[in-house]
Amino acid sequence: VPTVQTETLGIAETSVEFDVPTSGNYIIDFYCQGGANYTAIDDSVSGKVTLTYEAAASARAVVCVIKEVS
Repeated sequence: VPTVQTETLGIAETSVEFDVPTSGNYIIDFYCQGGANYTAIDDSVSGKVTLTYEAAASARAVVCVIKEVS
């Protein structure tokens, strides 16, 4: 069963952050309401991933799906 996290990308916001595993084998996918793609991804902070978007025209949901691979 995948772990699902949802964050809101506000109208004036350009980034969202998710907590991710620091050990183990995982597939991590990101989805943005409205089909917008992230323009950059920063995983330099252990246990965190930050996605950067162009300025949003409206608030939207960004979903992180984390699936453990055995």
